Amino acid sequence: MPQLAPGRIYSFQACSTLSGCLRGDFYVDKADAVQAVDLGNCGMSTGHGVVRINCETHVKFDEPADIDKYAREHPRESAFTPPRN
Repeated sequence: MPQLAPGRIYSFQACSTLSGCLRGDFYVDKADAVQAVDLGNCGMSTGHGVVRINCETHVKFDEPADIDKYAREHPRESAFTPPRN
């Protein structure tokens, strides 16, 4: 089974016919530890995949240069809680 590359932020979305959809973001650090992060953004379908955008301005979200620092400064209690926005 393929593994997720470390040093990246990943997003997920899961849907259920009975309880709706839930999305979240998580960071995999260089030691393969996983941490939920709060990106405060939305996903927009492009027809070729999903792009992260700012929910209010609709400007494309660019990953920060120091992703490890960003993940430490923007923790989220759980990847499975609804986003704040």
